Amino acid sequence: MVEQALEILRRYPPGARDGQSLWVRPAGGPIRKGKRRGLSKLPSDWRGQMLFRSGLPLDMKVPLMIAAITGLRPSELARSVLVDAGPDQIRISIQGAKVTETSGQPLRRLSFDAGTRIAKVLHILASNRGGQFQVAIPDPRAFSDTVRRLSRRLFPAAGYVASPYSFRHAFAADRKAEGTSRDELAQMLGHVSERSQQAYGVARQGRMPLAPVQAVAASRAVVQRVELKRWAAAKQLDQPAPPPGPTSDGFCPPPNAP
Repeated sequence: MVEQALEILRRYPPGARDGQSLWVRPAGGPIRKGKRRGLSKLPSDWRGQMLFRSGLPLDMKVPLMIAAITGLRPSELARSVLVDAGPDQIRISIQGAKVTETSGQPLRRLSFDAGTRIAKVLHILASNRGGQFQVAIPDPRAFSDTVRRLSRRLFPAAGYVASPYSFRHAFAADRKAEGTSRDELAQMLGHVSERSQQAYGVARQGRMPLAPVQAVAASRAVVQRVELKRWAAAKQLDQPAPPPGPTSDGFCPPPNAP
């Protein structure tokens, strides 16, 4: 429906008469293109600059760190994220958004080496609070506005304004450049279908990861597109045909695990 409306606007722009369009580009710079394409316009270290040159207070900087190293959605940050410190690693547990009976990961957990800069900060914060702490934002829209304002201030000539979803695209691009398997990346992004990741990042945009992912676990196994359709059909018929279920700790075995 949106595409149809845009096509109508292209053919019959507002104020058009006698074949002449009176439509003008709104003020504020060029029309924003897709977030995945726009990443190439930002400096190669744009995430590091936004995290460590932002001047944001700690309560805003920590959610930004979580978004940068996990690629989670802003709506998932609003649900509260658990940061847990192990001896040499941190584990970040995320309650998924866009979850239905046949799509999305209700829960996923990413583990990181605590030696990298961002992971080290999160590890210290967790250790100082008894080993774990919760991170949440009160309003995803306000958080997104903060990220955009910060991007405009730091990169005024970029021609592209970063948003929280830019971190998600960059996260996926890094993983693809590393050669992460499709199943693992699907679980990292909170997908149950291995094809959903096609919408996020491309390998040529990958940079040195801010914090390499050591392991991932999710509450649902990843299924192929054909299998997902069969599963959805089985759900409609109330037939028990789901993919493998989680273990006692709430997570499915890692992809390709014996």
